[in-house]
Amino acid sequence: MHRAISALATLLAVGACAMAQTPDLVVGKIDTPDLRWGKHRISFEIANNTDDVKFVVVETQIKFQGEYLNPVRTTHTNHPIEPQFSRPITALVDIPGNYGAATLKIIIFDVVDTLDDLSTATKVFEQPFFLKFHVPDQVAKYWAERITLPPMTSNSPDFDNEFSHVLPVLLNDGRTPRQIAQICMCDTTFVWSIIDRLASHGYMYRNGDTVRNLFAVIGTREAEELKKLADKTSNDLVSLLTKNLRTYGRTLDSLVKADILKPDTNDFLNTGSIAYHRYPMVAAMALWYDMGQKFVAGSEPLQIYYATDPCHARIPNFMYAVQGGDFFNGRQYFDLDVQTRLVNITFGDKVPRLKCPENLWTGEQLKETRDYFFDDNDKYEIFLWDTTSVHPALRALTEGTLPILIATRDKVKAVAEQYVQEKAIHGLKYWFWNLTATQTVDKLVKTGQITRRGNGLYRLTTRRG
Repeated sequence: MHRAISALATLLAVGACAMAQTPDLVVGKIDTPDLRWGKHRISFEIANNTDDVKFVVVETQIKFQGEYLNPVRTTHTNHPIEPQFSRPITALVDIPGNYGAATLKIIIFDVVDTLDDLSTATKVFEQPFFLKFHVPDQVAKYWAERITLPPMTSNSPDFDNEFSHVLPVLLNDGRTPRQIAQICMCDTTFVWSIIDRLASHGYMYRNGDTVRNLFAVIGTREAEELKKLADKTSNDLVSLLTKNLRTYGRTLDSLVKADILKPDTNDFLNTGSIAYHRYPMVAAMALWYDMGQKFVAGSEPLQIYYATDPCHARIPNFMYAVQGGDFFNGRQYFDLDVQTRLVNITFGDKVPRLKCPENLWTGEQLKETRDYFFDDNDKYEIFLWDTTSVHPALRALTEGTLPILIATRDKVKAVAEQYVQEKAIHGLKYWFWNLTATQTVDKLVKTGQITRRGNGLYRLTTRRG
């Protein structure tokens, strides 16, 4: 049995578990699944006591209530069963690399066609297994300094589990995959399978037995040093923004007089109305759309979720892992989506909660689709804007900030070089800017320069061309 993981498996009697088990289909005994991370197969028999061919779908679903994360894995296999025949069935169980309590359910549906929607199919059998995966002692020390990744990345199975959080830190410490398997008390083949997956998605480099991270892994010592720099940078920005806000009202008046900006501050169709609302103007437009793009991406648009979306959140170019928990992390969210005719900015002063498609990672979707929704308690306020009316106000608000950005960027690069690794990349700067922008907004609110509007979540839309 897997040495890394102890399991508490409470099995109900098969007869009791086979809820609504009909005489048509009889399910044989299901043994305790293999209690190791990775993909496994379980076998059992199903007897068809009718004179018709039966089609069954076997669903396995494991849900964690983890130490930090709660991954879910669901698999489906389809099986025809001949009349008056007993067939051995093999189903797939996919156990993610997570710690804590987990519930594994094996569910069998009697369907007319294996393409049927299972919500309308007949469930003829269900059996739960209650499992427990303990944190090994050598891993526990990493949990003392919680490892944080960029907003939304834990929605993807690449990083929705606790092993994928600790793996880059262990690699950064110089551990080999074999040593990582020993520390985490799991199979070496499982470690390599996760490395290969992350390498295929651009997060890691592998050449034979050589593996290295392709994104910034920031330890507590480096995070402490960079946090001091973020504190200083936010103080500098607060001083400058406070100065610019004193004359900002006069700037808006001059734009109205020049007929560049409409005077109605509450007109939804006024494409310059956001300029009157200082909180989203400072937090979303100034600190992220203007300064954040310059600091993190230079002259390129800061499209963190380019070619993906927050539910898939595959962002190797902006990836990072930092030890130390919330103390070393900003809490803001920025998503710039540049389309053919529209530019959308989604900003939150906290990371919004999403509703992602249930079958997002079960293999039932033919392609990745943008069909996610914000949680009912995290609905964003919409602003229409255009560059003609908003950019002049934005330039007045951010006047004098570029020297601060350039000097800070150079200092971040210098600190990164002290820690040997080549980490002066987008991911490191993205993490640093989120920390800096969060502190800047907090200080401006505290001093009364800006007042939080609504729930702090906004969608800003403008037309291109």
